Amino acid sequence: MGYKLPQFWEIKDGVKDRIEHYNFYNNHIDPVSRHPAPIQPYVEETKDFLFQTRTKILRRLLIIMDQVLGLPEGHLWSLHDDGAGRSGDDLLRYMMYDPLSAEDAKKTSGVMLTGHTDFNSLSMLVSQPITALQVLMPDNVWRYVKHQDNAFVVNLGDQLSWKTGGILRGTMHRVITPPADQRHLRRLGVFHFAHFINGIPLDLLPSKRVQEEGKTIFNDAIPTSDEYVLLHYIFCQVHLY
Repeated sequence: MGYKLPQFWEIKDGVKDRIEHYNFYNNHIDPVSRHPAPIQPYVEETKDFLFQTRTKILRRLLIIMDQVLGLPEGHLWSLHDDGAGRSGDDLLRYMMYDPLSAEDAKKTSGVMLTGHTDFNSLSMLVSQPITALQVLMPDNVWRYVKHQDNAFVVNLGDQLSWKTGGILRGTMHRVITPPADQRHLRRLGVFHFAHFINGIPLDLLPSKRVQEEGKTIFNDAIPTSDEYVLLHYIFCQVHLY
């Protein structure tokens, strides 16, 4: 929550990251008073932007996925917002990448953030012109994501992928050092990370297509959305320390 300082994660062989980020949350876990005084005048405006992306973009994307999976319209949205006051702990993140030194970039083969899938349901990144984001394609080749003005880059996360039984797949992505003419620039990112409501079981969706074509992910105990988030953070802490 809040601020992440740079050089907190290890990229490779002792090289630490150059990433700073700051989070704003969707709901009651993030009151204005929690933020530093210089940020407080902007909290409501920032969270309104988060609200707009939830209701005008996320909701529409989920309705399209309902159609693809053969679910009633609004089913996936109801897992993010039940209309009775319960909603996922979505967050809006401002993220800043400072350039790696030439020596560190050589050690990491140019990687600034290692390949990963997101652990939430769906992620949206405001497209920006620094050439650095790559996606691992089905032929096992990393390819750049092309910038488009006024567009969002959408990543499917683990939790939604698992509930589809892998019919919709989580996006493996990474950030690498930009080309030479951009290498000296800071890379700025604005992200919306959508989350299921706490307590949603990560089992297969009640869709005929998912039940017939999807793969069962959890054979024994099925974790809930918030249990998996907790397990993810515990794993990260163990990995870091």
